[in-house]
Amino acid sequence: IMYRVGYCVGKWVYLIDALDDKEDDVKKNSFNAVKDLSDEMVVSNLNVCSNEAGAAFELLDDSVFSNIIRNILYFGMPAEVGRILIEKVKNNERSL
Repeated sequence: IMYRVGYCVGKWVYLIDALDDKEDDVKKNSFNAVKDLSDEMVVSNLNVCSNEAGAAFELLDDSVFSNIIRNILYFGMPAEVGRILIEKVKNNERSL
């Protein structure tokens, strides 16, 4: 179960970093795993990763760290997606 949680969180980290760097990587013609995907598609994949990590985590017995991990999975990860999307909107408004 922990392997699955780790896999999903790791995939989420990879995708969120790629989404965050996407505009700069496209400008520099650098590799970016999500540059050919819409932001909506990337967010959808991020949601699948975080939901699957949460579902797997809930199969574990509670520990002293459970509340911290729940906070990360259910609040921190979605908040980071929102922060990046808001930043992208602000950057697009500045470029108009």
